[in-house]
Amino acid sequence: MRLRCKLGSFQEIHEKPKWKIDINRYVAGQRVFDVKAISLNNSVVDCSYMREILSFDVFRAAGAFAPRVAFTQVTVNGLDYGLYQIMETQDDVYLEERYADPTGNLYDGKYVWGGGWFDFSFIDFTRSLYLNFDLEEGTDVGHADVRAVTEALANHGGTPDFYAELDPLIDWEQFHRYFLAEQYVDNGDGYAIGRNNYRAYFRATDGRLEFQPFDFDYSLQTWSWFGTWDDPSGEVVAQCWDDEVCLSTHADWATTLIDEVEAVDWQAKIDAWDALTYDAAAADPRRECDVAGIAADRDFLRGWMTDRPDELRAVWGY
Repeated sequence: MRLRCKLGSFQEIHEKPKWKIDINRYVAGQRVFDVKAISLNNSVVDCSYMREILSFDVFRAAGAFAPRVAFTQVTVNGLDYGLYQIMETQDDVYLEERYADPTGNLYDGKYVWGGGWFDFSFIDFTRSLYLNFDLEEGTDVGHADVRAVTEALANHGGTPDFYAELDPLIDWEQFHRYFLAEQYVDNGDGYAIGRNNYRAYFRATDGRLEFQPFDFDYSLQTWSWFGTWDDPSGEVVAQCWDDEVCLSTHADWATTLIDEVEAVDWQAKIDAWDALTYDAAAADPRRECDVAGIAADRDFLRGWMTDRPDELRAVWGY
């Protein structure tokens, strides 16, 4: 067991920390409920306790892979740590569940932290940053797969053949599904805007890049650490937005994907989660919101999921 997170939602053990539990750390191959690692997310910046589970469900509704998430009550040595969200770790077990050949390379896309508030470096597909990707699963190829995308972006960005030249390296359909979902939940702390909290997976079958979502406690809010969807900072998204073919294709995908996500009965989901967890959230001895904030934040999410489809249709011209 160890404490998780860097800046943002990190807390010490006497507060309400995020936890990482490695089930096979000392016993090779050991699993519990067929997983070998889990994360316990503290929701300290999320009065609703629902932003992560809701965001990951949006990704699934848009046809993108996402970790499984549920609610759980945590005690440590008899001490009540309150209501958490439990999430499967994105590792080789996660890949086995989703890919016929799970032996591709999975990289961590969180920023590299030096220890101070402003002592950190982002991770992205640029010549100055791509070596910061940390290999989580797969084979060490000296960042050759990451470098290939980085060089293609540098060499073909701003050219008429950008979309076609990157097609052998990036699964564009998965890209459009992923970033429509990220915009749907307005994740300002994700790849497109923040160059943070994502995984990069290079499939074993064809080597093409897929993005994988990670950490959404700052999602479903109308603010961002870094920028806006009009001017994304993530290199792949920024270059797509600057390319006429890529941007128009994304707009075409938006018509279908917004409908697919909207078709889910989100109000029923939120109501069910509310009934399941409200008492536990209100009784959480380590929560940072007042009780009134729990209901208010959950009502905000209800309104968000009602209004968001038409907001995005307006953004993409529909």
